[in-house]
Amino acid sequence: MIVALKKAFTSDEPEVADGRKSVRYNIVEPCRVERWGKSYDATTRNISKGGIALDIVGMGSSALDADLTIYLRDFEPLVAESRWSHKRTFGLKFISNSDENVQLQNLIASLESSS
Repeated sequence: MIVALKKAFTSDEPEVADGRKSVRYNIVEPCRVERWGKSYDATTRNISKGGIALDIVGMGSSALDADLTIYLRDFEPLVAESRWSHKRTFGLKFISNSDENVQLQNLIASLESSS
């Protein structure tokens, strides 16, 4: 009975070893973030199919649940929601459909093949 309930409430998506839905790939490169019309320099820490972790300079850590636009490389802008922060590091969940962003999917595929 408990096993049946657990299966009913869990996702069909496979989980990675740490219990997350998507594998995180370390990537460190500059990017830019916009929030409420202001632009901030940022550096990526890691990325997955579902989100990205960034160090954002000068924004402050009070941006929880704020929508941010991320400009990474020459990709089309990615819209994400801040899910957690610690000092200047933010964990962001993609709001825009990252599965339809070919550039992002190609980046993740290249990181996956190199790991």
